[in-house]
Amino acid sequence: MSNDLLHIIGTRPQIIKVAGLVNSQNYNQVIIDTNQHFDKDMQLDIYNNLNIDTNRVEFLDFDKAYSNNITIMADLICKKIEVLEIKPKKILIYGDTNSTIAGLIAGKINNSKIIHVESGLRTYKPFRIEESNRVIADTLSDYRLTPTKTSLNNLKKEGLDKNSIFVGDIMLDVFLNNKEEIFKKTPKYETYYFSTIHRFENLIKENFLDELFISLNKLRNVILPVHPGLKLQIQKKKINLDKFKNISFIEPLSYVENLNHVYNSMGVLTDSGGLTKESFWLKKPCISLMEENAWEETIKHGYNILNPDPKANFQLLFDNFKLNPDIDPYIDFGNGNAANNIFNFLDSLDE
Repeated sequence: MSNDLLHIIGTRPQIIKVAGLVNSQNYNQVIIDTNQHFDKDMQLDIYNNLNIDTNRVEFLDFDKAYSNNITIMADLICKKIEVLEIKPKKILIYGDTNSTIAGLIAGKINNSKIIHVESGLRTYKPFRIEESNRVIADTLSDYRLTPTKTSLNNLKKEGLDKNSIFVGDIMLDVFLNNKEEIFKKTPKYETYYFSTIHRFENLIKENFLDELFISLNKLRNVILPVHPGLKLQIQKKKINLDKFKNISFIEPLSYVENLNHVYNSMGVLTDSGGLTKESFWLKKPCISLMEENAWEETIKHGYNILNPDPKANFQLLFDNFKLNPDIDPYIDFGNGNAANNIFNFLDSLDE
């Protein structure tokens, strides 16, 4: 195989993942970004924050209203691959988004080897679109690279152990590469909880945001970055944010700023699977505002509890956490060696 390597991504978390790999000089690397997350703070700001040269990124050009349409994305990816200077026979897809599946389809049409990074995660909730995407990507990919041994065992249970390899979590590599900036004290807020809300089913659920904000407002102080999807629903539902005096609704944060806020917080409330994992790495108690979480390790070690009820007594839940400060939060996720393991694997394909 050649040293041409194509990454197909489309969301903020996928930009973070690709940041752990794309700057290696051993491969001719190009990124196709489907624009699934096209807002500046969800896309260009993240590229800049993680020092990814956007000159090597090919952005799909189409009506943003169709940014989640798998068929349109796949067709446009195919056309983009045809005119690339590189001729990729190895295509990396990431995670569980619609961009993941669009990249998979386009790669198959291009007769490339498909390598699924962050493979094997499961919640066993087949009605969730993310779960369907995970299963489809794992089943049809040529190679599956898992972030944890739990995810590797999931694939073995499904008979997908062939060409499935534990490499570790590439997001931990990026986290550790930025550790110096993340682990800084920021005295702007002395004591606070940190919250993010983005999951579509939560945003559109009747009364969820009103009930959640009422509950969050009972905490001493909450910092909550308002991302585009949340902002839209606040406007649609005509929620008056001024009445929630204990919640600071702020502009979206960069990757490093986001985790620095987690580091300086007393705890996290989120419906982001990725942030529950990063909270664990920072040894912060985390309440997951959802019924399931694919990152089982965070729950097993007692740093994450599932609570889909927006009317819960969050202070009581935080008070009942029993944390082990001596735990190694990195060991289950590969200790920051995922990039080396992935490149060693890619090199083995050329032998």
